[in-house]
Amino acid sequence: MENQKNRPGATKVTSVSLSKEFENIVHEYGISPTSAIRKGIAIELFDKGINRYQTDLNVARAKFLEQFEKDMKTTEQLNNLKEQIQLLLTQLNKLTQ
Repeated sequence: MENQKNRPGATKVTSVSLSKEFENIVHEYGISPTSAIRKGIAIELFDKGINRYQTDLNVARAKFLEQFEKDMKTTEQLNNLKEQIQLLLTQLNKLTQ
């Protein structure tokens, strides 16, 4: 859930809930949550086709993220296959004993 507090001036204080995994990554790599949110919003605006955010950097990021997502799906599929093979081998060992 997101909370917002009004501040005088041009900014608002906002809090965003993070999973424990992301909290650890932010801490481990010294990532500024504010910077990450700003970059994330810029990428979302790029994805929505807003011209101001159609920069070469965002194009490269989009290509990277697309490949990363494909790689993650492939890794997940390979892990699932590995688990299935291990189960089959266990069953085969039981049958041959």
